[in-house]
Amino acid sequence: MKSKLLLTLLAPLMVGFVSGCNGTSGMKLTYGTYITTEDKTITDARIIEYGDLIEKMDSTSDYGTENFILVVAPTNGCLCWEKFKPVLKEYIKDTHYLVYQMSITDFSSNAPTYGIAMKQGSVALTIVKATKIVKSYVASSIFDSVTSLKSEIDKYVRAPELYYVDQAYLDNAIKTGETVLVDYVRCNCSDCNYATPKALWTTAYQHTFKTKMLMMDVQELRDGNPDDYQEFKDVHYLSNKFSKEFGYGTGVVPTIHYYERGTLKDATVFFNDTVELVDGVFKVTESFYSSERQTSIKYSKGVATPILEGLTLDARDINEINSNGQTHYTWTKESAFKYHKPLFDAFMNMYVL
Repeated sequence: MKSKLLLTLLAPLMVGFVSGCNGTSGMKLTYGTYITTEDKTITDARIIEYGDLIEKMDSTSDYGTENFILVVAPTNGCLCWEKFKPVLKEYIKDTHYLVYQMSITDFSSNAPTYGIAMKQGSVALTIVKATKIVKSYVASSIFDSVTSLKSEIDKYVRAPELYYVDQAYLDNAIKTGETVLVDYVRCNCSDCNYATPKALWTTAYQHTFKTKMLMMDVQELRDGNPDDYQEFKDVHYLSNKFSKEFGYGTGVVPTIHYYERGTLKDATVFFNDTVELVDGVFKVTESFYSSERQTSIKYSKGVATPILEGLTLDARDINEINSNGQTHYTWTKESAFKYHKPLFDAFMNMYVL
């Protein structure tokens, strides 16, 4: 799923997430977001492509459990779209909901629409819950004002638990001493794309978080200058350069940090274990969950297997990768998930639920 990193955020946006909450009825959105309104050249909705929609509307896909709002815009020059854009921008600013946007031209004449509302020359909005259409609006009067739009959507949608932010927002939250969880992910990371819907979404749908959770997508940083990306991982304690307790190697995702009043207090890492063939036996030779780190990890007590480093693995749970004449081994996500999920659950139970 492709992603657009968010714009620089302003300190006045540091408000409680309850502003978008509307009671307990309706579906809970998967994601919310904070976006600055400083740049007037783009909409605040997140642009997605048709391939992203295919993933979201595939019930067999990991992302087929996402709950979202999608606006399908008519072609350029439509007066109704020009009128709706500032309404949508204000709606997102008011609710902090993540809204996806596509153009009607993204749908070719024979492409499946999955029931998504659209009409040439008209604005269309669809609410989707795990691939199922909840409600659709085409050329509706609710598009005329933020009040009418919010009043209608509130009938079907509840505020999410997960909020995308950018580095400026993240750094400000830490600097000002907030108690928050920070989930570092990459939109093109297979580990993130497996663990996030299977573990984090499930938890977010079922519970109300007592601690604010921020989502930081570092894909654009990774795709940029390698030194800048490494510096980011160093100063945010993803790597072990400045934090032997919670940093892991050069820094990996997905990693979730727990900050208490601006100080990093604990962390959990999904996957990213090193597997090697040792004397004919597959073993986890390096893991965030090592015996040395157990004194720092406060949530693993009571977990059946709190230490993964040194674990012996069944050959059926191993992927063999041959590249440039070298053979590498990885732990299958299905098998590794069985060990990482209890650790993740213990972390969430201690700091979030």
